[in-house]
Amino acid sequence: LRNTSEKGVPRSIKLFGTCEKIGRAPRSKDGLRQHAIKMPFISNTHCEIRREGAGFWIHDLSSNGIHVDHKKVKGTMELTNNCLLTFYAHKNDPTNDENVSFKFLTSEERNYEALYREILVELKTMKNNCESLENQLSMYKSICRALKSKVTADAKCQKDAAQELGN
Repeated sequence: LRNTSEKGVPRSIKLFGTCEKIGRAPRSKDGLRQHAIKMPFISNTHCEIRREGAGFWIHDLSSNGIHVDHKKVKGTMELTNNCLLTFYAHKNDPTNDENVSFKFLTSEERNYEALYREILVELKTMKNNCESLENQLSMYKSICRALKSKVTADAKCQKDAAQELGN
């Protein structure tokens, strides 16, 4: 799950097991670890996501509800790749700024997205390195020009000195 609301809640929640719970408390009533979202409108154990075969299912355990692609989950609903899970701050208010939303991404989608982000970071690093190298090259060219001028001036001085000694 990747957070799309950016309100001080986790940027993403990685689901590893066959049944994962999401809620305000760090542990569910049955004592299992769950993904904590510390917002007052999130129930202690708000929902669970189960993997069954190749599919994923969400089960609402809350009093405030949860919506998938703006449809209220009534009991259990299948999750599709890239669907939007929204925890409403107030019942049936999709426009509330306090709502917390996550995109549900299958592991394959997460891997492509992570790879894409890594490539972008690498490209930015390469671009910065190129700009740094260009700046260094420009600096070295300036130094070379200054040294060449000094060498030319020194050579002229030596030539003039040699001519004076020869006279």
